[in-house]
Amino acid sequence: AMKNDIETSVVRAYLDLLGLREQQHAAEDQAKATRDQSAVTQAMLDAGRVARADLLDIQSQLAQEEYTVTNLQIQAEKAKRSLTQLMQLTEAEMAGFDIVAPSVDELAVEEPTATEDQVLMNVVATNPAYAQADLNAQSAEQGITIARSSSLPTLSLGGQLGTGYSGRNYVAVGEPVVSGNTLIGATADGVPVYAPNFSQDSRVESFGNQLNDNLNKSVAFTLSVPIFNNMQNRLAVDQARVQQAKAANAIIATHNTLEIDVQNALTAQRGAYKQYMSAKFAVDASTESLRLANERFTHQVITVTDLNVAKSRMQQATSQLIQAKYTYLMAEKSLDILQGIPVTL
Repeated sequence: AMKNDIETSVVRAYLDLLGLREQQHAAEDQAKATRDQSAVTQAMLDAGRVARADLLDIQSQLAQEEYTVTNLQIQAEKAKRSLTQLMQLTEAEMAGFDIVAPSVDELAVEEPTATEDQVLMNVVATNPAYAQADLNAQSAEQGITIARSSSLPTLSLGGQLGTGYSGRNYVAVGEPVVSGNTLIGATADGVPVYAPNFSQDSRVESFGNQLNDNLNKSVAFTLSVPIFNNMQNRLAVDQARVQQAKAANAIIATHNTLEIDVQNALTAQRGAYKQYMSAKFAVDASTESLRLANERFTHQVITVTDLNVAKSRMQQATSQLIQAKYTYLMAEKSLDILQGIPVTL
């Protein structure tokens, strides 16, 4: 979700910058046309064909249009700064950064044909948040099975194998050897009693023999039957069911959120397309109207005020056309981002 938000923000900033620059170029073209008209009007004034007030009106219109060009330049610079900040460029990188406007064909506005079901199916199949919610639901389902298993008898098999070694484990070597006698006492008659002395060689038992001699084995079976455990097993199952219900609700909530996002993007795209077509018609009509107005002004059929009205309509229609086009493109790219389609411009 965060990746989609970042990608959407960068695309929106890029399209905002493109739109402002296109509006700037349109405003510059309009200002150039008005500048040319001012020169023509100056010539007509010199010939005595128009009043000085007409020239002043056109010059006032030119000043307003040049102000619009400057304002759009400032807005474009701000939009460029916002884009570089979203891209986290350094100051050095910002200094040499600029965008390349796609060709007109690549920014073509076409009537939307995708249906909500088609787009939503693609979104659900690729959206990370929905995939995570689905995995959480599967995990919660397994949690119920695990909780239930705690109330079942368990049979355990255990075994033990051990041995040992000691450095004080001696064994005799060879036969005992008699080495003299030792007086140990006397009889009642006073006859001395002697006992033989024996000596015996020994050594520490070998490591392998000690391991074999000290080897011990054991096997145990344990049967555990949970009968009285303060209802802990039932409580664990109930808690697992609650978690499963929460996970199921999370899937529904995520699906509903994605559905709303798709609906909003499709509505925005379709609305922007209709606005674009209306604005395109208005631009075509206002362009022809302005052309005729220039001719009529040249022949002194209309006043400067009428000419400026025609120019204002042309400017407004052009601005609306540009805004509708980039609103459409933003909605289109939002749908691509939602569906996991790489954004290309």
